[in-house]
Amino acid sequence: MSRLYSLDRLRPRLYSVLELGPTAGRLGTTISWILICLIAVTLTATVMESVPRLANAYGKLFDIVEYAALTVFSIEYLARMWTAAEHPPWRRLGFLQSGLHS
Repeated sequence: MSRLYSLDRLRPRLYSVLELGPTAGRLGTTISWILICLIAVTLTATVMESVPRLANAYGKLFDIVEYAALTVFSIEYLARMWTAAEHPPWRRLGFLQSGLHS
């Protein structure tokens, strides 16, 4: 019961951090900046990888960047799916609440 209670408290907090970003406090600001920096690094690596000489020299590094970004953005996506029931228009539809608790 206490585990379920703590998850019920975590979901609204995580929703506010993901949706409000910097206005949700220090954690929201940090997560927003991490995601922005990861986007910039991924874009830079993708552009650099299009240069054959750089792709040959740093291909493994570019792969690591790509897999790291894939992992982080997948986690973010799953977190957003889990917190969707906290979105005000969806909150009124009670079926989401019960389906996403577990």
